[in-house]
Amino acid sequence: MNEEEAKFWSRVDKSGGPNACWPWCGSLGTRPRDNYGLHKFNGKTRRANRIAWELWNKRSIPAGMFVCHTCDNPPCVNPAHLWIGDHKSNARDMVNKGRNVLVHVNTTHCQNGHLLSEVGVYLKKDGYRQCRACALKWGRERNKRLAEERKARAVQPPKDIQDCWPEDDR
Repeated sequence: MNEEEAKFWSRVDKSGGPNACWPWCGSLGTRPRDNYGLHKFNGKTRRANRIAWELWNKRSIPAGMFVCHTCDNPPCVNPAHLWIGDHKSNARDMVNKGRNVLVHVNTTHCQNGHLLSEVGVYLKKDGYRQCRACALKWGRERNKRLAEERKARAVQPPKDIQDCWPEDDR
């Protein structure tokens, strides 16, 4: 095992044993709902589950393929829980396990307590329902923050045109 491999495996919690999930203890993704581990390996930042699969199987992941989890735990890098599949097989696995968005179709309130009625939600293209009240609040906060940033960056004109010339030139 070389130094980079040792560094990678040092960030994995294997304390649960060979059949348990091995959670990644390094950095995680920054996007919402992205709990996949990230690690710089051979000069490139990649998902930890993909690195774990390649190290364990001693070969590259075929182009266009995903490293999927039998445990449905994104931070897990236990090679016994990882399998290779395409988008279709990964989506089929998600539906078979009841993890698709439609599972939440009976949810009546958002996480902030707003009622999710027909008039109270945005239905996104991916089938995900977004609370209209939360989306509007988030949009107002974002617009206010952007306006403040634009204002801070703007160059303020001088109050008096005379302020543009030095005293000697007047």
